[in-house]
Amino acid sequence: MPDFPPSSINSLSQIYETPPIPLPQTASKTIFQLQNPASYRGAPAGFIITDIYGIVVVAIGAVANATKLKVIATDAAGTALTAVDLCATLDINALAKGYQLAIDGTLADAMVDNAFGVHVGMAGQINIGFGSTANLQVDCTGSDGGGGMVKWFLVGRPSYGVTVYPTVV
Repeated sequence: MPDFPPSSINSLSQIYETPPIPLPQTASKTIFQLQNPASYRGAPAGFIITDIYGIVVVAIGAVANATKLKVIATDAAGTALTAVDLCATLDINALAKGYQLAIDGTLADAMVDNAFGVHVGMAGQINIGFGSTANLQVDCTGSDGGGGMVKWFLVGRPSYGVTVYPTVV
């Protein structure tokens, strides 16, 4: 058993990705779950987000759809804390295949979209502290009938022992 609690954060960024997943319909959906192993749950875990973005792989239906990213962390006992928006909403009505959705790292700024295949990474990092789990979610107010699909990418540095699980369809 390693010394506990370890004080280091992995210095190398890791890239996690989901398969293409349908957008939630007037709801939220977990796209990545961060887990603190049971053997370390007495101490908080952490994850530093250096970038998070999605690529539209199936066009979004033509319907008003205010969309944002948020995180719901838990305390050491596993109790869900208040959700925190990682960005303000963006209407993704009728976005075509190939558009990118991204955030700039400032919690009050709206998500941005881009049709040119390139986005500027986050200007700042977002630090998440949690007990047993933290769920990164996409939240949509509209319903395009379940047709629109996005492949999400998370770039960041987990603290010791943290495992990242992308959503599976």
